Amino acid sequence: LREASTRRDAKAVFELAHGLKSRSGVLGATRLAALSKELELAGRREDLSGADAQMAQIQEEFLRVSTCFRTELTRRSA
Repeated sequence: LREASTRRDAKAVFELAHGLKSRSGVLGATRLAALSKELELAGRREDLSGADAQMAQIQEEFLRVSTCFRTELTRRSA
């Protein structure tokens, strides 16, 4: 997703953000899903002018969610 955003490939951004939105929603990561939806819509509109800021937010939330999942998995396996 980051590479597609850097290349300003709106179609790829749309498709990849859509996938991230769907998977995040299934896992209950609602904020990540919402941020992904914003980028998905930007890709659909072919307006990636705010993509760098959106990617920064997505990356930050992805790291937060990943940490939460890892912590929970570690706790459950202990």
